[in-house]
Amino acid sequence: ESMRFRVLLEIRGIPAHAWSASTAQVILGDACAAPEPTFSTSARADSRRFQAAVWCSDPDQIPNEVIIRIPERIPDLGNNVLFLRPEEIIHHDLPVLRYKVEVKILEI
Repeated sequence: ESMRFRVLLEIRGIPAHAWSASTAQVILGDACAAPEPTFSTSARADSRRFQAAVWCSDPDQIPNEVIIRIPERIPDLGNNVLFLRPEEIIHHDLPVLRYKVEVKILEI
């Protein structure tokens, strides 16, 4: 199925440390392809609104609201990361935060 519609949309509620086109793609799922952040989004003019242009096959498939799970940002430990040997590190214990994001179509 081809991606026929060019849609300008806005996602609200993406946490600052996950502010990226790849996060937008996860939120939009299979409904859309290749989110291109607008100029103001790339410049982070308003960090509450992530605006992007996307291609999609059916704008009705774009979700209005999504719960995303994002690992909590771990403060940078600088060079003191290697207190544990690699086999001692428990990766699945990362705290995960849930965010409700809203998606709004601005223009098709």
